[in-house]
Amino acid sequence: MGTPTPVNRDETRRERYGTLAENSRATAEALTGLWALALAVSIFAMLYFGRDVFVPLALSALFAFMLEPLINVLARWIGRAAAAILVLIFVLAALVELGLVLSRQLHDLANQLPAYRGNLAAKIRDVVPAGNGVLAQLDRLSQDLQKTAAQAAPNKDAAATRDKAPLDVRVVQSGGNAPIEVLQSYVEPLMGPIGTTFLVILLVVFMAIKADDLQERFIRLVGHGRIGATARAIDDGAARIRRYLGMQLLTNLIYGVALATGLYFIGVPNALLWGGLAAVLRFIPYIGPWIAVIPPLLLSLAVSPSWMGPLLTLTLFLVLELVTGNVLEPWLYGASTGVSSFALVVSAVFWTTIWGPIGLLLSTPLTVCLVVMGRHVPSLSFLNVMLGEEDALSPSEQMYRRLLRPRSFVRGREMADDFVAAHSLVEFYDRVLLPVVLASERDRVEQRLNAEQCKALARALRALVDEIDADDDYDGTAAPSLRAYRVLVLPARAGRDLVVAAMLARALRLERFDVRIAASRAEARGALERLREESADLVVISATPPTLLADAGLICRQIKSIAPGQKIVVGFWQGTDDEAKQTDGIEKLPDAEAVVASIGAAVALCEGWAGNEAPIGSTLAAEAGADAHI
Repeated sequence: MGTPTPVNRDETRRERYGTLAENSRATAEALTGLWALALAVSIFAMLYFGRDVFVPLALSALFAFMLEPLINVLARWIGRAAAAILVLIFVLAALVELGLVLSRQLHDLANQLPAYRGNLAAKIRDVVPAGNGVLAQLDRLSQDLQKTAAQAAPNKDAAATRDKAPLDVRVVQSGGNAPIEVLQSYVEPLMGPIGTTFLVILLVVFMAIKADDLQERFIRLVGHGRIGATARAIDDGAARIRRYLGMQLLTNLIYGVALATGLYFIGVPNALLWGGLAAVLRFIPYIGPWIAVIPPLLLSLAVSPSWMGPLLTLTLFLVLELVTGNVLEPWLYGASTGVSSFALVVSAVFWTTIWGPIGLLLSTPLTVCLVVMGRHVPSLSFLNVMLGEEDALSPSEQMYRRLLRPRSFVRGREMADDFVAAHSLVEFYDRVLLPVVLASERDRVEQRLNAEQCKALARALRALVDEIDADDDYDGTAAPSLRAYRVLVLPARAGRDLVVAAMLARALRLERFDVRIAASRAEARGALERLREESADLVVISATPPTLLADAGLICRQIKSIAPGQKIVVGFWQGTDDEAKQTDGIEKLPDAEAVVASIGAAVALCEGWAGNEAPIGSTLAAEAGADAHI
């Protein structure tokens, strides 16, 4: 009978505690997700069912914000309260006058419409052929309606006979006062909008007068002692919304003037009316311009004796929309909102669903506020990621994502070409490919990538290094020395070191350096043996984390044992030019003259030493300390 295997109680206890800790983390993450979902549902429900309260508040805040610059100007002379009331009275008076002007123009237009009946009939005959039964059915329907109206009209003779006959008078008790009920039926539907209008006006006055007090209370409520950060967030949001509204007002005015001018020359009556209406409706995102096109288009159908007028009107609208949407708005708006175009569309749908047409009007300012909150409040940073116009991933993260998907390698190649054309090959290596190598090695060590993914990623990286060329701005002029500066690049131990060594070798060759690279251990041993006979001007050892500095130090000692006067630089690739890290690396590697952390720093170091033309084997102690900080 065999001896039972002893039980390691400590190991069993650690496994049990590890399992419990993992289960606790999973439970905590699940509870956090449920809490976030419940909070989001509660916020949506509060916004939807409380829209009668939140809509007037949002409108009042927007109007008070729009009037604030003018109030601040007048407040210097007459005080803030008087300035707020005076500005509001002026704005209301201007709106009333505008409404009266528009109503007069609409009345004139209604009086002119009967004169255009023949043009409409001619266009209907052009659209619907004469042999079609639709016109006959419409004509019969019109005649039937006229007969019904004639039968319903009172007969004058019968009315006169009834007037001579005695009247049968009866007193009927009515349950209510008929005129009051009629008046109530007309007034009651208007009570809601009228009450909301007066509430908004009242809130605008108080918000304008107490603007500073409201901001201070908001900072106290959400700032939690971080007055500077909260004030910065408020100023950022205010500046973005003010810039957006100002540019939108300017764009709409240009649009309205251009439209009114075009309609005037086309011959559409009341061109100023339709230009002003279009300028106002363009404040409503997406659907406003298309609502504005309907009245002048229908009127051009009635006024124009041919189809040329309607076609010119429709063409005018399309051209103005294309120019405004693709030239004027991008030029004037720029990055004024900080919100992506897709987020603007989604937010318009969301706020319209929650608050109706008013939500569509307020969708852009509300979304800008959410983006500003996400930018300045760490716990709400997901809002900036979801709604902001900034790229969600850095260029290196985008490249890593593409290289992990074999079918996306072509898109990665296109991205690499565009980046090199806009910057340089060395920047592409340092800012894109080198971080990809570091991230892939971290994922490999943490077993987030399988063996097949690692091999495919290595092939893709090597293909990018071999295929991507520098743009025309990277001239690659010859080194200033009389002979080519000889550089030997040795990878420290792993394939990742070889990939970055190939980047460095390609960058140095573009600068006309004589570069040799050891692509295998056998080639590395052969290159070290050749150093006994002929030293290189510089040996660069490529080490990429998780390769350690100790591995590079071992190769440094081998080189010094073969060629004691050989100049050595260690590239400990971390994608940064932090001088503290380089100085720390020099202290750990006494056999190296310098430690660099990026390919750009290595190229600059080689160019500096090649320009100095220091003789091989000279004393380097004096310049080693200075080189470590390059």
